[in-house]
Amino acid sequence: MKVRVVDLPGAVRSRRVHGRLTLPDGTGPFPLAIFVHGFTISCEWGFWPELARRLAASGIASLRFNASGDGFGADLRTVDAIEAVAVNTYGKELVDLASVRAYANREPDLDARRAALVGHSRGGAVALLHARDDGRYRALALWAASDKLLRFNPSRKALWRARGAIDVTHFALDRRVPLLRDALDEVEDDPSRFDVLAATASLASPVLVMHGAMDRAISVGGAHAIARAGRHPRSRLRIFDDAGHSFGARDPLPESAHDFPARLTRLLDETVAFLARELSV
Repeated sequence: MKVRVVDLPGAVRSRRVHGRLTLPDGTGPFPLAIFVHGFTISCEWGFWPELARRLAASGIASLRFNASGDGFGADLRTVDAIEAVAVNTYGKELVDLASVRAYANREPDLDARRAALVGHSRGGAVALLHARDDGRYRALALWAASDKLLRFNPSRKALWRARGAIDVTHFALDRRVPLLRDALDEVEDDPSRFDVLAATASLASPVLVMHGAMDRAISVGGAHAIARAGRHPRSRLRIFDDAGHSFGARDPLPESAHDFPARLTRLLDETVAFLARELSV
């Protein structure tokens, strides 16, 4: 297994998209899975490096990255620009993801014709929107994905508009940080562009939807909505009765996979098997 540093221009001004490309041993070009993490959680968190290792062992490259608006630095874990979060928007995350895809298209060690997306939480919604825009992905695996953006009640949105900003949790820092109303205006000014379920319905690729029945961050109803919107005959919905939003993962993971919670092992195993099948490894 080989790991390369990825450093690309970011959509948030003066910020970079930092990531890692993990390649299997041997000679490429290799099929590719791009990981899209959740809101303000690093691409180095918990299950992401482990998924990269397992995919590499199955002959699949992977590319994980931090969006430029999450505030993480080049080491992927240190938050060195908390002010970047304030101006982040869904549209900017889509620009960053498109930049990552363009990088993959240029890499001679990658077979970009055999590409998939793996998205967690908000990253699942962003992955669906990007897949609609790009149109070339063979498959998507969604973990605890959100079926809609702006998961705020009307009174909270009204407060956001009135104040011009709202406090949100930066999960890597475990503290509240401001988010300007740009993100709200962007979605409300162009709702069709950010309609997650409509994007799902437009896809011609199979989607594996995986969700924990005990998820308190994003209701399992969102998984059912995404599954109903999909139309590919090989799409599947998997509900884990014993899992919450992170499927038992924590950061860091235990050193030995034998110590992983059973629900996390199932998540990883089923994702790798699905991608290997759909990418014809």
